[in-house]
Amino acid sequence: SPQDPLVVEKINAAWEKIQPLQAEAVPGLIWGLGHPDEVIRNFSAEKIAEVADGPALEQLFEKLGDPNPLLRAGVCSALQKIFHAYNEAADLDRSASAIRAAIDMPLDAGTERSKASIEKIKPRAEELQKKAAALRKALPDRIDAEKIQGELAKLLSDEGLPAPVRLEAASALGWIGRIQGSLADALLRAMDSRNPSVRAACCRAAGSADTTVAADKHRLADKLIAVLSYDPARPEGEGNKPPAGEHPDWANDGVVRQAAAEALERIGLVKSIPPLIRALDDNDLAVRSAAIGALREITHKDFEPSYEPDKPAKDRQESRQKWEQWWSETGGVVVLVERFWSFQSRWKEFHAAKLFDPTLFLKEIESRQWAAFDPAAAKAERDRAENILKDFQAHRDVFAQDAVDLGIEALDRWLKYLGGETEREGGKA
Repeated sequence: SPQDPLVVEKINAAWEKIQPLQAEAVPGLIWGLGHPDEVIRNFSAEKIAEVADGPALEQLFEKLGDPNPLLRAGVCSALQKIFHAYNEAADLDRSASAIRAAIDMPLDAGTERSKASIEKIKPRAEELQKKAAALRKALPDRIDAEKIQGELAKLLSDEGLPAPVRLEAASALGWIGRIQGSLADALLRAMDSRNPSVRAACCRAAGSADTTVAADKHRLADKLIAVLSYDPARPEGEGNKPPAGEHPDWANDGVVRQAAAEALERIGLVKSIPPLIRALDDNDLAVRSAAIGALREITHKDFEPSYEPDKPAKDRQESRQKWEQWWSETGGVVVLVERFWSFQSRWKEFHAAKLFDPTLFLKEIESRQWAAFDPAAAKAERDRAENILKDFQAHRDVFAQDAVDLGIEALDRWLKYLGGETEREGGKA
């Protein structure tokens, strides 16, 4: 067992010898990724993330096509740990960049921003960058995730591979994130796997859908809803149909449905609320727990703070009825209204209303540049404005599709909020 004190002692002793070698230890660690002993494979996956540099990553990628299935699974496991550190470091770098961008902005007279306040936040940016470097260790600042995702998608799509390889490939995709395009296609197919562990891993990975690509996000969510909604232990009928077309589909077990509910929580589409409400009556305790957690996260509401998934069926039914009544009255519109206020508040440099009309917005930017004395500064402003507009439009499209999914029957509910009213303010604008 990895927790055995004697095993831990041996692992620590081995690492003391390996660590000073740094990148030179990579070939030996890669060999360990394909070892029959699970302890050695896990040790190699964990430690290679601490010494891997750019060339080491290339060696790893090559092994994704190795004939040894254990080695391919081990490489996928190592990639999970590598991207865990890489993504955390990237988040810290982005936070540091945001602070530096705020520092570089010109001081505005009459505002709270002052030289003293700027000097105060400078050390924070440096601290974040140091933490990022410590997490990244020898890893390069940028990893070609798209290339790796393509190789992982091949593994995921190969029905002839052993289940552990496909499971680790799906888990690695979840850590890399930004699932879209061919990756979404591979996940959708693999979510029909007859192996429940592979299916659950694919559901979890689908929770990393790229939120700026509306079509893929909704395709994955639709499949997850189908997975969550089918319990093979219940009679088939309306609302309880096998997602893979098998009768009954026993691979769609409680672990898979729980993973689907958790992924729907991360994707956060309002149309997933009704199936999550129905899942409050699922036969599996873990599924019910995931469903109530997802409902609370997506809606930021809690109609039954004392709700416990292991309560008697009668008590659970009362809670479900409260959620159903809220959905019947609002159709989820209030969630999107609150999201919109949060969404539009992100665009501080330019008024959100202007960003809805790209042509007019860019004309306004160009008109300012006629009076600019510095062509380089004018071009930089134009580039920044175009990037902000692109980001706005991508997020707006996802938001708009979420609204469209509520259907024409929700129109009357939308009209209540056209004047700027909010549910939290008691209907006041």
